[in-house]
Amino acid sequence: MIVPPTRSEKITWATFYATITLGGILVLALPPRTIGTPLGDLVTLAWGLLLTTAIIPTVSSLHGRYKWEYVTLIPVTAGILIYAGNVWWIVFTATPTRAAQASIITALAIGLFRRWLDRRNLVHNNQRRTTTRDSPEHAAG
Repeated sequence: MIVPPTRSEKITWATFYATITLGGILVLALPPRTIGTPLGDLVTLAWGLLLTTAIIPTVSSLHGRYKWEYVTLIPVTAGILIYAGNVWWIVFTATPTRAAQASIITALAIGLFRRWLDRRNLVHNNQRRTTTRDSPEHAAG
């Protein structure tokens, strides 16, 4: 049985994803020099675009559309991983004091991946339930 999210949970998740979307917009509008320069223009553009895809789970969280969230969490997580990877690169090549930042960004990526697994289970369980309900054996039984 799927327990629908509360209004508070919907707003919290929508705010979370909206903040990531804002980060993507800021990367595109004002590329950070310490990250953008090592990445290059093309990867920085991809990074910003991947983060802006968080607009889809922002809207889907408010409407309880977990399939939309499930589909778009991979590109959002990829955007976070680009950032994490680059900060870890900076930690090991230039500025070890950024290790805390790199760790926190990595934790965010792990949390998003876990959220993707949870949404994946919901989607697959819903598909199984729908398939079972629509099967001829179910109608006869």
